Amino acid sequence: MNMLLHKYREHEALAEAAAAKKEFDQVVFHLTRAAAFCIELAKLSHGSLSSRYLQDANEKMELAEKLRGRKNIGHAPSTMDKSVPSEDSAVSSFLLKEKPSIRMKDVVGMESLKRRLDEAIIMPYLHPEKYRKKGLDDNSGGVLLYGPPGTGKTYIARALAGELDCPFFNVDPSQLVDKYIGETPKKIAALFDEVRKHPQAIVFIDEVTQLLGQNEAIEKTGAIEQMFRETDGLSKSSRGFMLLMATNYPWNLPAPMLRQGRTRDAIYIGLPDAPARLAMLEHHLKGCKLGTEINLAALGDRLDGYSAAEVAGIVRRAKEKSLLREIQLETDDEPVSGADMETSLSEVRPASSKADVEKYLAWGSAHQKR
Repeated sequence: MNMLLHKYREHEALAEAAAAKKEFDQVVFHLTRAAAFCIELAKLSHGSLSSRYLQDANEKMELAEKLRGRKNIGHAPSTMDKSVPSEDSAVSSFLLKEKPSIRMKDVVGMESLKRRLDEAIIMPYLHPEKYRKKGLDDNSGGVLLYGPPGTGKTYIARALAGELDCPFFNVDPSQLVDKYIGETPKKIAALFDEVRKHPQAIVFIDEVTQLLGQNEAIEKTGAIEQMFRETDGLSKSSRGFMLLMATNYPWNLPAPMLRQGRTRDAIYIGLPDAPARLAMLEHHLKGCKLGTEINLAALGDRLDGYSAAEVAGIVRRAKEKSLLREIQLETDDEPVSGADMETSLSEVRPASSKADVEKYLAWGSAHQKR
């Protein structure tokens, strides 16, 4: 349940960030995903809490529908949709109509990770001829971003899309998986038919285990075999294609998907370290008046074990408490106090334990030895 809650918060925060940048297609996408996670949370809850989750889901879907009508932007239906779109309309919704405005410099902290992403993804993509001259032209295979929930894998993927001037297909597995036999492979084939129309393209599959995970229901859809056919063919025929995947559960991916040639790199997106946490606090509190008792460095140390999304959530709650006090007292520029931070910190607990982190590190170590 913690994973669902943090995915809900992550998409809610991404919707807010997209709204600030007026990227309305992304607002609709993340509102719809947040609503879907709300419904799952409602199923696992009882009484008034379940009702609140359902109400929140309905409000987010209503807002998404209003924005969709206002901007007339393509979308992919969630499980709440009552109609089934055509394959053409579903596929067209994957392609972002506007290039994301964020760049890797907008990813707060995580400097060593950004350097690795630059070396593994950005540089080979921007300078293929130079790599080819050095005999480094075998750039086939996908890149897997894995790690605990809320660490910013989706945000990083969008930042990469902003860096690379090429079509970016943002794929939600729920848009491809179909309960009817044979339909899922058809949708995957239609997606890659569209990809082939472009000399360069990035296909990003979020929560990829929902499409290619090891379980009987997924295996029956034929998704795994079709994905192998499509990606193997593209990797051999075009150096301008990149498959980017993200998951919280890398151990659920089938071994053939992870072999060299299909997945050439698996990059761990871990919990933020102390410098990254401090940078995140400074970023989220920029422009806010702070109580003199607040020591951001000390607060960052106490947030060890929290994800990027959880740090953002704590700051957002503290700012909301400050704003509510400002309204009640009829004052202006009420500072975010130490008490606001302490209360918010007590309300948000980290979803990932030390054992969870060790499991990711162990999987990464075992994968590197393959």
